[in-house]
Amino acid sequence: MAANQPKKAHKGLWIALLVVSLALVGAGTGVLLWIYRPTQSPEELYTRPAATAPETESHLPELTTESAPVTTQALPDNPIDFAALQQQNKDVYAWIEVPGTDIALPVLQPFGPDDDNFYLHHDLDRNYDFKGCIYTQKANAKDFSDPVTVVYGHNMLDGTMFTNLQYFRDKEFFDQHDTFYIYTPGHILTYQIVSAHQYDTRHILNSFDFSKPEVLQEYIDYFMATKPGISAVREGAVVTTEDHIVTLSTCLNHGETRYLIHGVLTNDQPTN
Repeated sequence: MAANQPKKAHKGLWIALLVVSLALVGAGTGVLLWIYRPTQSPEELYTRPAATAPETESHLPELTTESAPVTTQALPDNPIDFAALQQQNKDVYAWIEVPGTDIALPVLQPFGPDDDNFYLHHDLDRNYDFKGCIYTQKANAKDFSDPVTVVYGHNMLDGTMFTNLQYFRDKEFFDQHDTFYIYTPGHILTYQIVSAHQYDTRHILNSFDFSKPEVLQEYIDYFMATKPGISAVREGAVVTTEDHIVTLSTCLNHGETRYLIHGVLTNDQPTN
């Protein structure tokens, strides 16, 4: 029995050492788990809101719900009192001025049953007057949007109506005066005078079908061709079938020929 006691003592020593070792390992593991423990629960880790970027100073202007002020350029006033003119005669729809001449007159177009040439021998009050008025015929629109608009006026011995168009027969005058104006309610139309010439007595609107581009081009080619002694053409002027042309027409040589001024629309200025 005494021989077995050292063996039991030795075995007890190993068990004690094993217990101590396990205790030390457990303590060390506990320390490590404490050091590296999570600071948040799993629920907190998955429900945490996304991080936001740090606030920095913005160089952009602040957005507002107020509309920026809108600046508009006021339209010029129309210098022609169309209300007064149309009160006198409802057929007045435009006004023409040719700088360098005395031509500053209303333009009329007959309405309803009145003959196309009613204003050939009727005044602004619709009374008979041989000198008539400046007028257009019903074939032309009143907004001057047609390819060619023909405006008629007498050549009078007293210098009224379209008599002063003959000034353009002088080459120097033609070179120095290249513009005429037509006023309508709400618009100032500016025309460049591109040519002036004598013409026969054919009725232009009845002789040319300006709805056909080739016919319109034929008319343009005719009035833009220089004819020595009877015409003047603006140097450098270009006219196409896309242009809006106004032809001013008066008589010459006691009605045996006509004198024509051709203008091309270059500006349409809206007005009050």
